[in-house]
Amino acid sequence: LHVLTHDFVLNRDEQQGLNKEHKFDDRKQKISEYIRLNYDKPISLNDLACKLFLSNAYLSKYIKRQFGMSFVDYVNSVRLNYAVSQLMHTDKAVVRIAMDTGFASAAALNKVFKEKVHMTPTKYRGQWSSIENRSHNSAAEEKQSQRQVALYFKEHQEVLPNLNQAYDEAALIKDVK
Repeated sequence: LHVLTHDFVLNRDEQQGLNKEHKFDDRKQKISEYIRLNYDKPISLNDLACKLFLSNAYLSKYIKRQFGMSFVDYVNSVRLNYAVSQLMHTDKAVVRIAMDTGFASAAALNKVFKEKVHMTPTKYRGQWSSIENRSHNSAAEEKQSQRQVALYFKEHQEVLPNLNQAYDEAALIKDVK
């Protein structure tokens, strides 16, 4: 009986620790889910803080600690996830993609895209199309473009699971062709 109670039953301190961890995991999931469901609309830290009954300052620090980036950077990363997918899989204009993914303007999308992928959305789409169609781009340019996008995806793997999946699917399609 001692072995069972000592080795398999959690004491009060252990139970409280698990409840606290669960609470934070649940909060992180709620934040992520809220942003994924509302990425195409204006999202503010204040709106999210009100929904979670937290102060703006606490939520801001929590997001920075849990996601490794600021609230704005996280929202932009999620939006960028969807924008890249649309660039790869649709013929929509960049302006339309910007509006559909919650960016205030095409300029805002361009700015974030250039910061993260180191090229404009239009250039990315052109290179992506070239890779798909095996056009005149050199192998070195193709590899550089793939490297830049893959590096961004790798850095944001936990935050952007859909983008990683889209990129993996695209890479598979490219390899098959």
